[in-house]
Amino acid sequence: GVINNTLACGAINGIDVGVSGLAVPDIGCSNTKDITFNLQNFGDSITETTINYSINGEDNFIIWTGNLGFAESEIITIPNINMEYGIIDIEINIDVLGDIYEDNNTNTLQINNYEGTLIDIIIEFDALPYGFSWELYNSDTGELIDEGSDYTNDVYSCETEINTYCLEEGNYVLVLEDLFGNGMFYPCGGPISIVNSNDTLNTVTGNWGG
Repeated sequence: GVINNTLACGAINGIDVGVSGLAVPDIGCSNTKDITFNLQNFGDSITETTINYSINGEDNFIIWTGNLGFAESEIITIPNINMEYGIIDIEINIDVLGDIYEDNNTNTLQINNYEGTLIDIIIEFDALPYGFSWELYNSDTGELIDEGSDYTNDVYSCETEINTYCLEEGNYVLVLEDLFGNGMFYPCGGPISIVNSNDTLNTVTGNWGG
């Protein structure tokens, strides 16, 4: 018969290893990527398994060693994998001797590893940054890329924050708001800048309000 195990049913009498959560944490702007996934154990303890992975049909493998008991899991990272730009098909398969339920041994993912442009948003806070917030939008699609707020004075006063993004080709808007309408200027505040490598694309400083 078919064995269909879940954690709610308790440990089964045998080995049952699964994989889930396959991801590429940072997509775009590079041909070298890490892939991550969750190695899960639903049965007897395991100390070694073969992890097969495929990138656009090109196969490779690593050997995992450790100790996973029933209901334990581990986040696995395979670093520095070469990936071309464009559509990438990724597959992970867990191969452990004696696995009695193999339907959960494979996880797949498709990504678009776009060339993109790396930008830094550099925020130089003044002495009283509380009330400042920002939002980065793709103005072509309306998608919110990221945002920031809750900059408490005791943590962010006169500090600098750098946020880095790989942006696909398109149009983007950075919205700055200040609850008190006086921007970044007292007494240490510097500019808020959008930078690509050594090229400053835009900057705003002083009592710009909002």
